[in-house]
Amino acid sequence: NFPPGAVSLKVALTLPVDEFLCMGEKKRPDFPTQKEVKQYNLDVQQPLLAYKRPVGAPEIDKTLTRNRMGYFICFDLSDDEGDSLKEAMALFNMLKKALFEKKTGTTRLKPFIWLVGCKSDKASEDALTKNKDSAQLWSEQQEIPFYPTSARTLKGVHKVFEEMLEAISSLENLWSFQGVDGEEVEDEENANCSVS
Repeated sequence: NFPPGAVSLKVALTLPVDEFLCMGEKKRPDFPTQKEVKQYNLDVQQPLLAYKRPVGAPEIDKTLTRNRMGYFICFDLSDDEGDSLKEAMALFNMLKKALFEKKTGTTRLKPFIWLVGCKSDKASEDALTKNKDSAQLWSEQQEIPFYPTSARTLKGVHKVFEEMLEAISSLENLWSFQGVDGEEVEDEENANCSVS
């Protein structure tokens, strides 16, 4: 559906996955009191507990985690051509390669990666069925969950976030392995011990 003389071009998509993986990482904040440092260290030992801290000045670190624990790869279910799903598949492959195919001999914690279809309320029935079926088949092949959602009607939105939180909480080694910036966090019992 282009005007006369217009040319349709396909452009290869290159995404800066490595840059994305490091995006938002901030240096450890400075706290005025030891009590605040201790509370911060405790907060980062449980997923999303640091989120409950009061919102302060923008320079205070409000990230929930230094490393990512879960990813939502979102695509448009209403896309008649299916290009959005293809782009999501390409992003998944790049993300998987960047996360899991790093140096050999190192142990990496594997975050959750989920496929989320958006705009399920906006799609024509044909496009919705085609994209949902394709996404379901592909997600089963890749062994990742697929969730169709609608932000407008909130259908499936709460479910996908709640289930991601449950998944992250159930895999303790994702969020309690080390404290901020790779520092080991001592608990109160071992704070004054030379051997723990």
